[in-house]
Amino acid sequence: MKKILIIFGVVVILAVSAYAVWRFGLLDTFGVSSPSSENAPGIGIPSNPLENVPEINPVGKTNPFKDVKTNPFD
Repeated sequence: MKKILIIFGVVVILAVSAYAVWRFGLLDTFGVSSPSSENAPGIGIPSNPLENVPEINPVGKTNPFKDVKTNPFD
């Protein structure tokens, strides 16, 4: 009977310590920080970052002879 009580006590201690590490260990590792709104207006991110992207679509450049007359007998 005494052996069962010792095993039960060890299991309870392990469960409580595992819960404490899980609960308080994650808070210390990741931390709960409030968002800083004081730096946000000074960032200067444009509203449309793709506004000045160069034209790289190859569809418009597929036919280099589009100005050439196709039927010379017209």
